[in-house]
Amino acid sequence: MGLVLGATPYPDELPQLSDLFCSVVEALPYYNRQAKNAAFAKHSPAMLKESLSQKPDSLMIAKAGLEIIGFCFNREDDGLIWLSWIGIRQDFRRQGLASELLRALDGQAKRMGAHKVWCDCRTNNEASKLMLGSCGYSEICVISNHWYGQDYILWEKLIG
Repeated sequence: MGLVLGATPYPDELPQLSDLFCSVVEALPYYNRQAKNAAFAKHSPAMLKESLSQKPDSLMIAKAGLEIIGFCFNREDDGLIWLSWIGIRQDFRRQGLASELLRALDGQAKRMGAHKVWCDCRTNNEASKLMLGSCGYSEICVISNHWYGQDYILWEKLIG
């Protein structure tokens, strides 16, 4: 079973991608129900289809054979790249796949002429903090009582 990293999903793969996204986010202990429900709505097959049609590079996936096992969602943000979500299916974690997707995002950001990728994570998400730090991201600040009343760290990585 070959691995493919950083590919753009095909339209017929969007339901599988949405299902993976929802299962990964549902299992996270870091987000309250309101935050999870909002994320699910933004990443339905229909919303992913819209993203794919408008900005195909905004959706990157990792595949093992025909199965989508990871995702990296991003968008152009006034000359920067906003990394909105990255996730790997539970049974494929700790193999460096998220780091590979982030490297693919770096390449995409360079091709787009962006000078920075930025993102956030919950302050208690130790796995994300470790991964982002090891991939060259730096903490910008902590924002308390922010999205959905939760605390977040903002991160950045200078590109180029």
